[in-house]
Amino acid sequence: MKKGWLILGGAIVVGGAYAYYYYNEQIGALKNLDFKVIGYKIITANLDKASIQLTIRLTNRSVFEVKVEDFFVDVYLDEKKISDLQPVAPFLIPSKDLNGKPSYSDANIIVEFSPRQLGLDAIGFISGYLNKKDMNIRVVGSAKLKSAFVTLPVPVEYNTTLKEILSPT
Repeated sequence: MKKGWLILGGAIVVGGAYAYYYYNEQIGALKNLDFKVIGYKIITANLDKASIQLTIRLTNRSVFEVKVEDFFVDVYLDEKKISDLQPVAPFLIPSKDLNGKPSYSDANIIVEFSPRQLGLDAIGFISGYLNKKDMNIRVVGSAKLKSAFVTLPVPVEYNTTLKEILSPT
């Protein structure tokens, strides 16, 4: 009888350790979402304001579906802060598929800024500055992710160049 209890206890300990390891591995995967700008669209450009819609792709490598509830970022152009992100509606990123292939969701975010902050008017920014010089773009902030039973704050940092965004993929 004692041997049966020992085997049962051992199975519970091993099973619990595996569940803990698996849970931590999946939480780690949630914290490491891939963030990438995959497209853009110029919405408005006038003398005082430019609005650009960026299409971002968030890739989920976890077996847990995740909802992006809040998304707060600042956008920097050549290390000069040009904009805070406009509010984004919550969106869902599916879990990876049964073959282990990561899933993704695309979301559109609007970046509004004054070209005068860059020493340009909107027409000069759109027609000249973009075509003449590559610019470093940095997006820094945080996202609040919610999955089945856990809510995680996740830092967001993405660095790219204007040429990378404008080049066809």
